[in-house]
Amino acid sequence: MAQRVSYAPQADGLVITIKPRRGFSWWLGLLIISTFLGGWCWILAAVVEAVAKGEDVPLLLVWGMLPGVFLGIYLWLLVALRQQVVRVDGQFLSVKIAILWFSMGKTFPIGEVSNLHASEFHRLPNWWPSWEEGSEETEVRVAFDFNNRTYKFGIGLQVPEAKEVVDCLKSYLLQAS
Repeated sequence: MAQRVSYAPQADGLVITIKPRRGFSWWLGLLIISTFLGGWCWILAAVVEAVAKGEDVPLLLVWGMLPGVFLGIYLWLLVALRQQVVRVDGQFLSVKIAILWFSMGKTFPIGEVSNLHASEFHRLPNWWPSWEEGSEETEVRVAFDFNNRTYKFGIGLQVPEAKEVVDCLKSYLLQAS
């Protein structure tokens, strides 16, 4: 199995990249979204063809299809290509979800971040078959406190991976503060 967590020391800090675990449920989700997107695009192509032939098609149907296509593309990219990027640089800790060149997340002043630890990730009972890779192991997240609120990242990490991320981040946070 390829390592999902990568560490890249920078001149002014550290960048940690966490890729999603690609188990049975990941592939099933990608298949479902791909099927939805393919069907939505097929219907949109039929509507556009009808408009091009000059047939009377309600304008609402044409414009109503576009949000579904864009939502399907966004969900497919989110499932297939997302990764979490944690950056410690200068006086800030940033936690982002990145999809290709687009990222969204939060930035926190290092001096106000406290209680960095591995936290159990509570999820619904595992309805997937027990042969899914790693399904019998505990999943955890990395958590920290900021302004009396707990923030978490690293969904799907195994216990050793989360502890390694915590140890690495603690050393950089101590250096920066």
